Amino acid sequence: MARKDPQVNVRLPASLKQRIEMAAAESGRSFTAEVVIRLQQSLTGAFVDLSSEGFGALIKRLEATVETSDVLFLRLRDQIRALEGKEPNSGAVEIPAMAFEQLQDALEKGETERAKAVLDDAVRTQLSSLRTSDT
Repeated sequence: MARKDPQVNVRLPASLKQRIEMAAAESGRSFTAEVVIRLQQSLTGAFVDLSSEGFGALIKRLEATVETSDVLFLRLRDQIRALEGKEPNSGAVEIPAMAFEQLQDALEKGETERAKAVLDDAVRTQLSSLRTSDT
């Protein structure tokens, strides 16, 4: 901390001051340096913005992550089954046009459960048709 930086006096609850002192000791910084670092992190996005706009954006990102994870899970499951010799190794799930439209509509509306159900139905239908064609 440079001596030419402005000095600011702040009142802190005793318990918060103790927590900052412990954190400073653990990190090997002075009390002031610990406070400065914590404030910088809170203002530079190191912490999630939980305002109504920030929280909404976080939810959308998490929903997109869940959707992507579901699709990847289904593909991985099919590939594992193929390696086990239970299904042909196509590596892809064919989605009928109607199901694709339903999937697209659900994703656009953020309805992850419905999108997942559409994908599950498409996978089940494809697996069922593969089983009947093998017999």
